[in-house]
Amino acid sequence: MFPAGTILEPDSTTWFVRPGIEKKWCEFGPTEIFANYRHDDPGSNPGKTVSASINFWQAGIVQKFEKADMNLYAVYQFADGSFIGNAATAASGAPIGKTDIDGFQEVITGAKINF
Repeated sequence: MFPAGTILEPDSTTWFVRPGIEKKWCEFGPTEIFANYRHDDPGSNPGKTVSASINFWQAGIVQKFEKADMNLYAVYQFADGSFIGNAATAASGAPIGKTDIDGFQEVITGAKINF
């Protein structure tokens, strides 16, 4: 496909947006509700990839308990994308051509107490 060391996409681009709201709806303290969306185009990795495209999004909620100086949180995250490998990757066993990255999902919950 492409000779080893070929840089077809020399620039990396990343952008994201994070809308959200924080408001005191109950007596415990403020609640934060948010979402994130991020898109990465990391460019070439000579001898391995020609280009890639990765999407990441997240949504979550944080409840603050002012009297205890504690936060409870829950976050859902999802990521997927694709990359294009080149002929130089054949020796390493890496895929050649476009490869879709399976979606990755996770849920994170927890609490943070300040002392």
